[in-house]
Order: sequence, then structure tokens, then C-alpha cells
Amino acid sequence: MNIAELKKLAGIGPTMENPSITSTNLRKKEKEFNIKPGDPEWFRLWFAKPKMTGEMPYKKEYKRESLPQIRPDDLVDFPHTKEKVKLEKLIPVQKERIKENLVRQYRKIKQNTYNPIIIDCDNNIINGHHRYSAAKKLGLKEINAIRLPYDIDTVIENFADGKKPGRKGLAKRSGVNCKQSVSKLRKIAKNSSGERSRMAHWCANMKSGKKKK
Repeated sequence: MNIAELKKLAGIGPTMENPSITSTNLRKKEKEFNIKPGDPEWFRLWFAKPKMTGEMPYKKEYKRESLPQIRPDDLVDFPHTKEKVKLEKLIPVQKERIKENLVRQYRKIKQNTYNPIIIDCDNNIINGHHRYSAAKKLGLKEINAIRLPYDIDTVIENFADGKKPGRKGLAKRSGVNCKQSVSKLRKIAKNSSGERSRMAHWCANMKSGKKKK
């Protein structure tokens, strides 16, 4: 490691952070996310150095309609792991809640008949915010989850390509083996049409998406 890299790690020298993150913007984020001075989120908001450490100063947030409604059955052809995750480790990225959905998920969680929450490689919730809120209200410490080996933006981007290409059995019905190499899947997508092309394209995108290192 050379001197320049050491200076960068030590925070010495011209390490430039995002110029758009001004004091005015940070105060807006305080109000928007209800962050209070002295909270852990407040220290991260004001002192994070995303250019140097990769840590974001505040959580990402998405509108409900922009998040894919992925179910366990949609993932039969894609890499994922099933696990129990501590609620405190999960990161909600959606503010909106629908009362009827919240009540329904509250009941399902009490009966242990709920679907696992879908999360990305960084613990961001992709699908399951009502289950998350219901579990917190019930005082649970852990919840069943399915983890995808991709970040949330990669999932959103690729899921939009084929709308809901992962419906149970669709890959097989389309004649696409998602376990093939990315290059083969690209070739199938290029030389096919309709559902087969969309499925091959989506599989290729998901396989070549950013994985957590």
C-alpha cells in the first residue's frame, strides 16, 4: 500500500465526499427520516464518508410500487438462501403501510403461516414490509427470510425487465434453463421472442448482477 492510499484511509488529504450532501440537505434528511441529534442514525448521517468507506449517510427509500412483489415461488430457478434473521438487522426501505395488509400479516405471523421476507445481500427488505412491522409489533426478535445474493437496485432493475418472470414453473415452460452460463442465456434471449426471450434475459441479468463480496 502506498502513501496516497494510506492518507486516504486515514482521512488525510483531498478525499472528496459527495458535494451534494450539504448541511442544508442533511437537515432535510433529519426531518424527512425523523432523525434526532445523538441517535446512531444522526452520527451516520453527519459523519459518514461514502467515498472513502462506502457507507451511505442515510437509508435508501423506495415507493411501494417500485419494489417488486417477489414471492418464494418466484425464486425456484434463482440462487437464494433461507434463514432466520434478527429484526434489528433488517433495513426497511418503504414508509407506506396499508392497514388491511398489516392486520392480515399480524394474524399470519401469530399463526406462523406467513411467507418469508425477501431481502437483498445487505439486509434491505425487498418484499415484506408489512410482515416486518407486524413482527415488531408482536415483539419478535427473529423472522423467516429469503436472502438474494444481489443488492436491492440490481433486483429492482432486473425484475422490471421481465415483469414477473419467476412465476413457478415459468422457466421450464419457457424452455429456459437458468443454470446455464450468462453467455448462453444472452444468446437464447437474442435468438428468441416473447416469454422465452424475457426469461432468458432476466436470468442472465440476475446471474451477472452485483454479488456481495
